[in-house]
Formats: sequence, structure tokens, C-alpha cells
Amino acid sequence: MIKGRKKYKEYLRYESDIYATSRFGDKFLIYNLLPPPAFAFLRSLRRLEYHYNTSGFYHKLLLPIAYLQYLRHSQKAGITISKNSCEKGLTLYHFGSIVVNAATRIGRNCCIMNNVNIGANAGSNKAPRIGDNVYIGPGAVIYGEIEIAAGCYIGANAVVNKSFLEPYSVIAGVPAKVIGYDTQNWWQKNKMNREL
Repeated sequence: MIKGRKKYKEYLRYESDIYATSRFGDKFLIYNLLPPPAFAFLRSLRRLEYHYNTSGFYHKLLLPIAYLQYLRHSQKAGITISKNSCEKGLTLYHFGSIVVNAATRIGRNCCIMNNVNIGANAGSNKAPRIGDNVYIGPGAVIYGEIEIAAGCYIGANAVVNKSFLEPYSVIAGVPAKVIGYDTQNWWQKNKMNREL
């Protein structure tokens, strides 16, 4: 949870590494003038969390502005992720149609691809709990009062409606089932700077 300016800056630095290289080659342009939509959304989400979780008049004053910026970037990128639902290291490669229920809790270093829906069963407020270092492939649907263990891979278009408690499981299919195991985290394969 982001509480205080130091933590806020730490989250931003940690999560910005995948956006550091581009055809423009200038970090200032990427971070400030021409941020990719997914990064602009992620930055606005972390700013909202910072002002929401930090006490003081200054933060209460800036909270409505941060919320409006969050809404604007959310609509522009097509991403809906509620504040305080994802730990440090959230990675969004692409913008477009990502929905995460407010009751969902996602661990550190999670990667969410496009067209992912993580939510509750109809009429329930119980949503999935997802461990650290989980990769969620494009088009995956995860719903219900379930738990996904750390280090799992959820394949493209998988429909996950039951718990998978064994770490490093490769989960795929409709309905989802374990099809294998992989002992290396997704970010290690991509040679990213992340902490275990």
C-alpha cells in the first residue's frame, strides 16, 4: 500500500522499467509528455492511491483532482483497476479492456495482459485473491471466491473459477486446469528488474 511520498516514488520507479525504452529514446518524453496509455493509467492509479492513503489537508485537497485524472486515463486506456487492489510491480503491457473487481487482491509483480476480466460471481462481493509473480494471459477470465498461488501462469482465454493452490502451475483451458509447471517467474524470463 502506498503511504507517503517516498513509497509513491518507489512504486513509480519500480513499475516504469518496461516503458523506459521506445522509439523516442528519451525518458522525459515517455514519462511526461508522451506516456503510453497503459503507463499513464498506472501512474494515475498510483497517484490516486498515494493521496487516498496519506493523511493531511494537502492530500484531501488533491484527492478529487487525482480521482478525475484517474478516471480520464481509465477511460482513455480502457482499464478499470480499483485503488489498493494491486501490490507493487503491477505490469500492464497493453491498453484495452482490463477490468479488475474492487474486492480483488493481487500480489507483487503481477502481469495483466489485455482483455482480462477479474471479478466476482453474480450477487457476491467475494473476488479472487492472486499471489505474487502471477502472469495473466490475454482474454483470461478469473472469477469467484478463489485463490491463485504465487508464480502461476494463466493462459490466454482461460476461464478460472476454482482455486489453484500449487505454486508455479501453468493453468489453461475452459474450464481451467493445470497443464504443467514452470519454476521460473514470468519477469525472470523477460529479464526484468524485479524483486522476489
